[in-house]
Amino acid sequence: MHRQESIKERSRVTDLAFGATAVLLALTAMGCPSTQQAPPKAAIDLVWPLPPEQPRIRYVGSLASGEDVGKDKGAAAKLSEKLLGVQSSDMAVLAKPYAVASDRGERVYVADSALGTVIVFDYDKKDVRILGQEGAGQLGKAMGVCVDSQGNVYVSDSSSRRVVVFDRDGKYLRALGGTEILYRPIGVALDEGRKLLYVADSGAHQVAVLELETGELVRRIGRDENPAQVPTGAADYAWNRGGNDGEFRFPTSLAVDGQGRVHVMDTMNFRVQIFSPEGKFLRSIGQNGKSLGTFARPKGVAVDSAGNVYAVDAAFNNVQIFSADGQLLMFFGSIGTKKGEFWLPAGICIDKTDKIFVVDQYNKRIQIFQPLNQEVDNANKMGSVVSSTNQSPAYVDTGNKNRS
Repeated sequence: MHRQESIKERSRVTDLAFGATAVLLALTAMGCPSTQQAPPKAAIDLVWPLPPEQPRIRYVGSLASGEDVGKDKGAAAKLSEKLLGVQSSDMAVLAKPYAVASDRGERVYVADSALGTVIVFDYDKKDVRILGQEGAGQLGKAMGVCVDSQGNVYVSDSSSRRVVVFDRDGKYLRALGGTEILYRPIGVALDEGRKLLYVADSGAHQVAVLELETGELVRRIGRDENPAQVPTGAADYAWNRGGNDGEFRFPTSLAVDGQGRVHVMDTMNFRVQIFSPEGKFLRSIGQNGKSLGTFARPKGVAVDSAGNVYAVDAAFNNVQIFSADGQLLMFFGSIGTKKGEFWLPAGICIDKTDKIFVVDQYNKRIQIFQPLNQEVDNANKMGSVVSSTNQSPAYVDTGNKNRS
């Protein structure tokens, strides 16, 4: 008897719980005042440098989850977050972003080294999705990403030692490289005109140049450009490190400019090295130091339409901008968690409209910036900015924490 009453009581409580959930779902769907979002706050105009200098760079937004491209969570997901306080999994929140690419801002591709995959933010469709979760294109540790003019996506996977290619819709196309060619691929960059794919093989202290379609090894750039065989362990590559022109110590990022010149972030040599399309060393930018124009923990590199070079430094928590011949023009960013501030930034890309995307790694977001006018592309006009911002950036000793 008592057992039957207990069962009935539990049933009544369950019915009440389901009823309350149904009411909440209905209220959410109706958009009642208690569930409506507050009006958006007025945008803060963040610019660099500060007045009275003429501003050159402006903050325009950030990406951290699907909400940032207008993805609707749906009533059930919103209710789950209210009741449980858990972020909806289909919003694809970034965990440890490392590299970024964009096709004119319509889509932004983020290689996340913690998730091991690539998160695709789609402004057009107001959606977010994930590349490399299964099948032949499954990714283990995505570290670099770039996109061609057709929307094909190239992702370096350091765990499988290859570059995986997806089409615009996320379908697996092919894989390039492999264990006989690559040891620890990180950054990737394209020269579509010459049909070349550049891969920063950080563990091998080289840049591998592959034929874009077949993946055939065209050449290597580094201390030993043509090793007799591909070593299998890190110790085997130690002899390949070097600090002379054309040699590397843990290269991490790449960028190709409009003339086919290859810019390599030579991280542990604290410099950007620049090569001709044929692989000939041209010049380098930067050196080890703790002041403007030098590097402490350089990570990402990018080039704008005028040939200006943008270098991300994880210890300075900023982006330094140099002219094509290495003259420091200006910098933007500082340590922090607010808009326009960075915490161990990593990768960077600049799209065809010169919009700048910076991986703010430990803030788990991509920050987006825009040049304010064409003067940002003119080194002579832009160079006058440095005198008004000529102080050492805040330095943070990261040790080995941000190696990858």
